Amino acid sequence: QALTADGRKMCIFPLDPCFSKIILSAHKYEPCVLNDVLIIIAMLSVDGVYHGGGKSGNAGDRQKQHASYLQFEHEYGDHLTLLNVFNGYVAHIEDKQWCKQNYLNQKSLSKARQIYRQLCELYEMHFEAIQVVDSHGGARG
Repeated sequence: QALTADGRKMCIFPLDPCFSKIILSAHKYEPCVLNDVLIIIAMLSVDGVYHGGGKSGNAGDRQKQHASYLQFEHEYGDHLTLLNVFNGYVAHIEDKQWCKQNYLNQKSLSKARQIYRQLCELYEMHFEAIQVVDSHGGARG
């Protein structure tokens, strides 16, 4: 059976088909939705953005790690928490020391940033420019 028009569009992205479908559906919503969807998919495409403390660390380290996690936590769940982590990483100019202080895996975040850029390029190459705005309506880089 031949691919549908949507199926051909989905093949553009080197992703799980459900992620590709989400990307293609995101443009129907507010301008920032597509950008945020691309970020979340990039974050879901890397292994472990959190590290440190864990079970082997002492109680003080675990407490610091948990407090760090809470600064990114979003009331609507883990996907938006990952979005907050990514935006924090970008806002701090991909700083390794900031990642260490916040118990974040800088290599995973760097890889997520790379994947995000690739997804943006693919989308813009095949469809249209991505309008990037923050939740307050301003331009975001």
